[in-house]
Amino acid sequence: RDTDRSRGLGDVYKEEIGDTYTLTSTITPNNATNKEVEWSSNNSDVATVENGKIVAKNKGEAKITVKSKDTGVSATCNVKVVKKVTEISISESAVNLNVGDESTLNYTIGPDDATNKEVEWISSNSDVVSVDNGKVIAKKTGTANITVKSKDTGISASCKITVTARVESIELQKNSYTVIKGKKLTINPVIKPEYATNKEYTRLLYTSDAADEARSV
Repeated sequence: RDTDRSRGLGDVYKEEIGDTYTLTSTITPNNATNKEVEWSSNNSDVATVENGKIVAKNKGEAKITVKSKDTGVSATCNVKVVKKVTEISISESAVNLNVGDESTLNYTIGPDDATNKEVEWISSNSDVVSVDNGKVIAKKTGTANITVKSKDTGISASCKITVTARVESIELQKNSYTVIKGKKLTINPVIKPEYATNKEYTRLLYTSDAADEARSV
């Protein structure tokens, strides 16, 4: 990325690897006879300089100096070269949880030597699933997208969480049922909680050839 910006000395500049930009120097007095200067970097592995144009080469810090060839007076600036986050991912793209369950989402961020690896976590529906530092809590049935986002570059990855409610109990309305000879008895259970996701059950059917009782088991 060639920005080629012209700026003065004395500040701390933060740039990405591969960036180039131009520093400008001011010599006084304006009518000085020899205004020639020379530029130098104290860490050319991190940043090089030629005629005020700096090239950011590797992560780290360097001090750029401009010095008068006439009197040797100088000025410096500090350059910090950073490595940006370029990729982020979550280990799973989809997770199924039951109400009340907790789980931790693992993520990777790259490159490994990125300068700022801080992230933020976001839930698209915090009423269904909340998230804190990758730890998710299933609060009620529904779906939510959990996103991890780089604070450095804003790139992100997401995981879809589906929350269901398991059946906690199944009951019969009576302890015993009387069946008339030759008749059929269908017993419908009471399933709790009412918001359970899957309320399917095997229907209990009793046929009597004699006056008898069908008891719950």
